[in-house]
Amino acid sequence: MEQRDIELHLAQLSKCIVKSKINKYSDARKKKYQESLVTLYDKISTEDFSTFTSSEIANKKKIVDFIFYSIQFLDNSTLTIIPFEIVFCLEQALTEWIPGHNFIIVTSLSNDLNDYKFTRYLALEDPIYQLIEAEYSVKFEFRLVQITLPRYFVHDYLSNVVLYHELGHFIDHKFKISETIVVSKIMSGILNPASKEQNLKELRYYMEHFADVFAAQYIGDCSNHVLNYIAHNASDQPTHPATATRIKVVNDFLAGNNHAVKLNEIMTTTLARAKMDLKIRFVILPVDDFKKLIPLEIKNVTELHSAFLAGWTFWREKPNDTLKKFGREVTYKITNNLLEKSISNYIIKDKWK
Repeated sequence: MEQRDIELHLAQLSKCIVKSKINKYSDARKKKYQESLVTLYDKISTEDFSTFTSSEIANKKKIVDFIFYSIQFLDNSTLTIIPFEIVFCLEQALTEWIPGHNFIIVTSLSNDLNDYKFTRYLALEDPIYQLIEAEYSVKFEFRLVQITLPRYFVHDYLSNVVLYHELGHFIDHKFKISETIVVSKIMSGILNPASKEQNLKELRYYMEHFADVFAAQYIGDCSNHVLNYIAHNASDQPTHPATATRIKVVNDFLAGNNHAVKLNEIMTTTLARAKMDLKIRFVILPVDDFKKLIPLEIKNVTELHSAFLAGWTFWREKPNDTLKKFGREVTYKITNNLLEKSISNYIIKDKWK
């Protein structure tokens, strides 16, 4: 790795740094994180790279990549882009599982219609933060929880219930829940330690089941509707269990069948690792207000999460006389607008208090 290569990378980064300085955030923590990025960039950009070895330049590249990657998510988490209401709901769930945490949920937008994913790099990879602090004495007070979603569905409150699933992946990685289950099975001889490919597949399956159940705590079977559409009748894959199996695990959880296959292991390991129970954290809200085309009056955080279930109930039930005349597209807009207003009204009251 040569000097001119890293200098090109830094020249490219400088444009992004300048652009990011005008970003407006709803969360002051993002601004503080960005200021740490600028401080780090200022320090690395003034160095004489002719004095470094190839391996030292490779470390510098890791840091430049870290800055680029952070800016990508910050740029998609500004006041004008971020799906603010859904992120607020996810933050309430995150705080419930990790009180007093130092994590910030940020989003990146994808052109892929099915591209919902959590990436652990900026939240949970300690080595990069240790390298930055050792090289430049820059310490990041907060870490970014990266969640990607389709740009066309930024304000789609029906489809974006699956972001609870992605938050579940973060919780799983943070507390090593699925990893603990698989390691325990290897240690007890249930899984063969030499079968690395099979064990990786088992790990991925547990990760998907945990994230499904984590989401179901807050939104009931809403994710099942999305999953059953985008992966209808999908069989077992190297990275994901069959759709029918995933839906059954969620339905077993919602029905209180905690001794079902896999579910018992997930629930007991979650309690041991995270000191939290996987349990129903939603209530059934009436949709009478939606039928009258007025937002729900949400009284607490439990009802906040439950609003998505109410939205799906409203969308899926046989249209009432009021909505019949609007048609599919207008009804879709009405449903999303009512959900957005319901959540934003709660946020305003919460901030006022």
